[in-house]
Amino acid sequence: MKQKWYGGILCEVSGAIYGIPHNAAGVLKIVPPSLKKGEETELEVSVFGDLGQGKWKWHGGTITPDQTTIYGYPNNATTILKINVTNDTTTLLSGPIYSGRHRTDDKYKYLGGAIHPVAEKLFLFPCDAERVLTVDLKTDAVELVGPELLGPNKFQNGFYSAVDGAVYAIPQRASGVLRIGVDVDSHHNRVKEDASTVDLPNGNTSTTSSACKTDKQQTLSVSVDVLYCGDEMSSCKDKFEGGVLGSDGCIYCIPLRAKRLIRIVPAGLTLES
Repeated sequence: MKQKWYGGILCEVSGAIYGIPHNAAGVLKIVPPSLKKGEETELEVSVFGDLGQGKWKWHGGTITPDQTTIYGYPNNATTILKINVTNDTTTLLSGPIYSGRHRTDDKYKYLGGAIHPVAEKLFLFPCDAERVLTVDLKTDAVELVGPELLGPNKFQNGFYSAVDGAVYAIPQRASGVLRIGVDVDSHHNRVKEDASTVDLPNGNTSTTSSACKTDKQQTLSVSVDVLYCGDEMSSCKDKFEGGVLGSDGCIYCIPLRAKRLIRIVPAGLTLES
């Protein structure tokens, strides 16, 4: 069998590593050996869950801040995979999980996401799906938010920024960076969600801002700084593959076919000249 698991996720509490089943029928668990004197253990490798073989089911995932739960992103699966790492059990979460109108095979729906720790929600970035998908980490409710975003292979990876409290997704064939702004009041009550795209402008340096308001009329804005990418950016199909949240608070998109990189500067972040 090829492409058995896609991506590995570390549980920082137990030290175990989990592989997300792509074509494998179960979740891979790796427990590294302990070299601590008097507590030496051997390497342990096991598989748990009965999720069916094949079909390129889930495309990686993420672990919750409390290190208890892993969520797998639905690639060709029509459910979100939930892994309880405290007892090694699996649950499948149903919801409005569909591919875009340009496909008839319901594949490549969501290939990445990021957790907003304050709002306690997981946001899944639409690849061939057409809307942002959310999972409530408290209730496991699955919902769609934001406008329709058409086209194939739009976004795959991204990050939560603690600087401005927004989530950003890195563009592949999409024409811009996806920003998901979440307004949260001072008591950390969830107020409003908004999903929008920020077009990639031309020019040496450009700043684009968007804003949304809470019930208290507070404004949350984002600033995107784009290094020159050339006039061909909109037509470049596979611009970036992954990125890094830098120690400076910026997000750096790693070029795949794009000839320049993108640096995302969250609102409120001051860079040294």
